[in-house]
Amino acid sequence: MVESGLMLVKQWFKVVQGWLKLVEKG
Repeated sequence: MVESGLMLVKQWFKVVQGWLKLVEKG
């Protein structure tokens, strides 16, 4: 349960970082 949760958080964090990079480039 915990491990799968961490995996989801890591994947979501990667998506958020990529989105922030696109926003910064704007």
